[in-house]
Amino acid sequence: MLLSSRSRELLKVIIDSKQPMVIKDLAHHFKVSERTIKYDLEGLRIWLREHEVPLLSQRNKGIWIDEGAEKRRRLREVLNQHKAEDIFLNQRERVKYIVWELLLASRYIRINDLAEKFSVSRNTIISDLKEVERHVASCQLTLHSKTRFGLLLEGSEWKKRLAMEYVVQGLLDNADMQHMVHRMLVKNDAHLPSKIQQLFQLSGRDLQMIQQVMEQFVDQVKMRLDLCISDRAVISGIIRLCISFHRMHSKQPPLPETSDIEKAKSWTGFALLKNILRRLTIKCDFELPDEEIAFICLPVMGVLSSSDEDVLSATQQQEMYQITTQLVETISALAGMPFYEEPELFAHLHSHLSDRIATYKSGILQPNPLTDEIMRAYPEMFRHVKGACESVLKPYGIQLLDSDIAFLVLHFQAAYDRLKEIRKINALVVCGTGRGTARFLKTHLENEVKALQVVGLCSALEVEKYIASRKVDVIISVLPLQVEIPVIIVHPLPTRNDIATIHQVLATIRMKKPMLFARHTQKKSPLPCTLGAEIHQQDLPIMERMSQEIIFKGFELSQKIIHSCKDLLTEQRAAGLQLHIMLMVNRLTFGSAYTDMVNEMRHSALEINPVRQRLLSVLEEAELTLPPSEIDAILRYFAYERSGRTDHESGYTRKEWTGH
Repeated sequence: MLLSSRSRELLKVIIDSKQPMVIKDLAHHFKVSERTIKYDLEGLRIWLREHEVPLLSQRNKGIWIDEGAEKRRRLREVLNQHKAEDIFLNQRERVKYIVWELLLASRYIRINDLAEKFSVSRNTIISDLKEVERHVASCQLTLHSKTRFGLLLEGSEWKKRLAMEYVVQGLLDNADMQHMVHRMLVKNDAHLPSKIQQLFQLSGRDLQMIQQVMEQFVDQVKMRLDLCISDRAVISGIIRLCISFHRMHSKQPPLPETSDIEKAKSWTGFALLKNILRRLTIKCDFELPDEEIAFICLPVMGVLSSSDEDVLSATQQQEMYQITTQLVETISALAGMPFYEEPELFAHLHSHLSDRIATYKSGILQPNPLTDEIMRAYPEMFRHVKGACESVLKPYGIQLLDSDIAFLVLHFQAAYDRLKEIRKINALVVCGTGRGTARFLKTHLENEVKALQVVGLCSALEVEKYIASRKVDVIISVLPLQVEIPVIIVHPLPTRNDIATIHQVLATIRMKKPMLFARHTQKKSPLPCTLGAEIHQQDLPIMERMSQEIIFKGFELSQKIIHSCKDLLTEQRAAGLQLHIMLMVNRLTFGSAYTDMVNEMRHSALEINPVRQRLLSVLEEAELTLPPSEIDAILRYFAYERSGRTDHESGYTRKEWTGH
């Protein structure tokens, strides 16, 4: 019996579960109705019966199979041994397999052949091709169609290999990837997932060799380099080994020499992998060239490398800051949530994007075993994040894959959950004097209305003054008031009707301003700074964004100036200059600047005229005009002793500074 894609995934969930599964939970997991799950279960019963496994069910308990670990493993292996034509594929899965067929092909493929292979009509394949085109375009490939010939993918060998890696990651599920990593740990006789062999059309001997290569590579890197290879790097390494073996067997064009390939060749781990491959492939009829070995090394090197070359430049850091800011603002607008008020989100997102885009530009893909689960669990958030990434990243020449977007979705979903924590509504309690009655009301109301937080007590005459300096959402008063803020009139000893009225008004306020009350409570800053106490809480997010912008602008300018004059600065003076420029940008932002400098500075300014010219050139390039006093202040970091002796701090003589 043939199973649909959803039925296969449903059976995998049941097989992996150690306790009965409730139909309602399964329906929620797969985003379908309970009736649909019940329909799928009927087909699963027949399929399991063919494999002599009963599907058990009990009212108020759930559905399960009562089998041991070995039987469950064999069932899963049977499920994974399918070919594309052996199951009913939905369009999303069929598109992946069509792209895979096109990637493997070295000549044109006819539409009729694809229709026959996937047991669908020609019109269905033609309809699928729109999605296929979009899919391959994201990998920077082109789908070429030629009358009476068929379809052919066009693009560089490098891009085709990256597309192959991406498609394989999409076709492997979470259990497949976990099995690949677990194989490296236990070193038993278990083989790589059968899906790998079917996709790449590799022999059992090839698969065994690939396993041994990766096992020994992981061990060698740990023993010789004292480094542990991550799960993601292991998965990418295995997939790239499969790609290299397949491309060599099918005599595809060799990889071109690129800066990333050249960089991988100089990595210490390259020699380790080369020796392992030479030893294990000595009896084979082919030998992987250095470019192929470098291609396999790149994911591992990208995770482990921490050299200075990998540190983002000031311009790149500024670019990452802009990308992160634009993403947060765009997704805030799409989702209708103030994500820009989440400093934790910005910090984590900026760090993740900086790392991911750096590896992206080196052609390194990051496997995400949970991509399908994330897309299924958070479809709306995935749609918002993907739409924002496409619009924001396109001008930068970056097109993230679904696996990358799924990682970003987790950041935004976590922030969404934090923002959804309901904040209490701020209430001002007013009575005739603002004393005894108000204090009683405060205690009584906070006990009766948990969503209420009394932020102040005052008399009727002090209301205008109080709300001008505090964040007040509602006023609860024993006297009538004429103010713009909602007012609830209650008795000095609130009745049940008074309490009911308060609940009703609070509900109305939340409905009218849902975003206002979806904000999380402000976390205490870990820094011993009292500035926040002088600023109202609602202004803190604005102040934070402003300060971030100032810091980045100051850092970028300092790096440009230091880079231009690095031959005239010691490490100590460069550090001082960097701090000075960042503080200077802060001063100028708020309209403050040095008004004058000491006379000695005026005299030395003429003598270091070449340095001034360099500085002015950098400022002109940055389209920034500074007051003369600020320029003189910067030049102090290049000052030296007037006697002409070498400045012990700078290490340069007067002759060198003036250029005589």
